[in-house]
Amino acid sequence: TFAGCAGNDGYTHDAQCVLYDGPDEAFQGSEICFAFNEDTVTIWDVSDKSSPVILSRTLYENQIYTHQGWVTSDWKTLLVDDELDELCAEEGSSAYSSLCADLSLDFEPFTGHEKTRTHIFDISELRWPRYTGYYEHTDVSIDHNLYVWGQVHAKGQGGNPPMKNPPSSKYAYLNNYIAGLRILDISAGADNPGGFKETGYFDIAPDLSSLEFLGAWSGYMHPSGVYAISSIDRGLFFLQPENVFDTAGSTSDSNTDSGAVWGVAFAIIAVSAVGAFGAAIFLSSKQKAAKHYVSNDATL
Repeated sequence: TFAGCAGNDGYTHDAQCVLYDGPDEAFQGSEICFAFNEDTVTIWDVSDKSSPVILSRTLYENQIYTHQGWVTSDWKTLLVDDELDELCAEEGSSAYSSLCADLSLDFEPFTGHEKTRTHIFDISELRWPRYTGYYEHTDVSIDHNLYVWGQVHAKGQGGNPPMKNPPSSKYAYLNNYIAGLRILDISAGADNPGGFKETGYFDIAPDLSSLEFLGAWSGYMHPSGVYAISSIDRGLFFLQPENVFDTAGSTSDSNTDSGAVWGVAFAIIAVSAVGAFGAAIFLSSKQKAAKHYVSNDATL
């Protein structure tokens, strides 16, 4: 059923819409949408479907293509993927892409930086979000879609009933094209981007390191703690990361958490796509030897 249209800010590429239960008391119980509109992060109050209201439009450093993002479980922090900020640099530089030539941007000249950046906002006040900085990954890769699964499963919004022991809210799961799955400990909060820490990863293209639209597209965490990540060119991977859950040894609602650090945290359970059989053999043959693609904290 068509309920209304929020069209006063142009094209919306992606959005997360929630029944708001965060720190901004003026909007408790409101229907709030965090929209990623190519050129801004735009926050809407869509409680009145006939008359949606823009609460804020926010730019950020080296904004190129505001693609997607997700709110943390305490409703205080917004994490954002910019899909082209790695690519857009001055013509002649190693990060230059012709994709950027026709863009009209607020932050020219282009300053493409190659390594993936996750942008961070304090959204404690929905009408006045603050850009607080970014987390720079170690990889030369483009970012695409990220999620924080704890609250999704706690509220039963992931295709399951509400969970007593949902996946931890301290981790964000980032699906970053060539770099694959990157897992960030985001518990430091919006005002301390330097406190974010990569705690695990699974590189679905360990033979590649480049700014290309290949590799991880998106992912989904099943309530059991199994993570599904799709690759554009190598198929669908099912992974079992450790420390998905906060409660060590718990079996309620989900798989038992071993309580170990992110170690040999991923097992390839299945891969399915054209040409994926070869990819599965390739990755399996590398798994024991390639510490660099399993986890930062791995002891193999």
